Amino acid sequence: SSIQAKVLKTSSGSLVPFDLQSVNIGASAALGLGLKLGDSFAIKAEGKYIYEEQAHIVFGGALQYAY
Repeated sequence: SSIQAKVLKTSSGSLVPFDLQSVNIGASAALGLGLKLGDSFAIKAEGKYIYEEQAHIVFGGALQYAY
């Protein structure tokens, strides 16, 4: 089956069709940092640059606890 969805194009504010069965090939680069706080806690931050048809940047973070 062929499934399409409407996604919001931020530059124009209009809805455009997007094929959910498309295959994208690209590249990504990531850079992260972790910091241990005592024996049980850690903080982790990561940034990722993804290049496909359009490039975008992703940020993530975590507060981790050992139990």
